[in-house]
Amino acid sequence: MKLFYNLFKSPRLANELKQRVIELEKENRRLQDENESLWDMLDEIKKSEQEAFIYYNSLNTESVGEA
Repeated sequence: MKLFYNLFKSPRLANELKQRVIELEKENRRLQDENESLWDMLDEIKKSEQEAFIYYNSLNTESVGEA
């Protein structure tokens, strides 16, 4: 506990630490947004692959009769 007390005795050090925390929080939010975007992109790719697979299979299916 003394360590924290001594660290925050210096106003300059306390302000630097507060600023660093703010910067890290901003970086964390940015990385979370990027992560969410990448998961969305992955979902779109999977959906596109499924649609392409269905389309490809429908092209290779022989018709049984005329409608």
